[in-house]
Amino acid sequence: MPEGPFMFYLKEKVQPFVGEKVISTTGASAKVDINRLVGQPILDFKTHGKEFFICFPDFSIRIHLMLFGYYRINEQKPDGKLQLGMQFEKGELNFYACATSLIEEPLDQVVDWTTDIMNPQWDPEKALAKMLKKPKMLACDVLLDQDIFSGVGNKLKDEILFETRVHPESLIGKIPDQKRIELVAVAQSKSFDHLEWERKNRPEGEMKIHYQKVCPRDHNSIDLKTLGKTKRTAYFCEVCQVLYD
Repeated sequence: MPEGPFMFYLKEKVQPFVGEKVISTTGASAKVDINRLVGQPILDFKTHGKEFFICFPDFSIRIHLMLFGYYRINEQKPDGKLQLGMQFEKGELNFYACATSLIEEPLDQVVDWTTDIMNPQWDPEKALAKMLKKPKMLACDVLLDQDIFSGVGNKLKDEILFETRVHPESLIGKIPDQKRIELVAVAQSKSFDHLEWERKNRPEGEMKIHYQKVCPRDHNSIDLKTLGKTKRTAYFCEVCQVLYD
């Protein structure tokens, strides 16, 4: 599933369509009347974590790529999975195998931008406060909680925990205060590191733990397990990542 940096980079790439009017639409979206988009100018593109928004004058379209969704700019894939395709005077934007929905209200009324680690309104103190309300939750689950760290996915989760030397099964309530503060800060910094890798067409970038077999710090074999309530795989080092329990 695409994470926050992937969606943020998509927003950067489609900026040439801002101000363009939709000339025609195609797709099999079940929740959006795609004909309503015709003749409408795109005012902006926004992201919130793993979600992508196309903003029109009186409504917005929310797009979630889910597990297997993808997009194409100025090209089409004739595979029958097109959910929303928009044609403009100078190009087209197509979304496949994704979930689409219509938002009639202003986005500020339905989206909490302070939970998005890549948004200027990101509020680290709010994230810390929410973490403290879940003392028995595992660190690996908290980092995947989109109400706290919107945009963090499984890869980022592993990298954040490795960078801070926190074992994924650590209980939030047992992690020292300073270490919790570090977790929040690294969640944001790692997200922007991953954005740079996306920009360089190196999405795996320089990940130190995810997909690796040997720890770069102590050269111990890396563990790979399915952990937490989220039942997501976790790459971690039993030697250098401290278990707070």
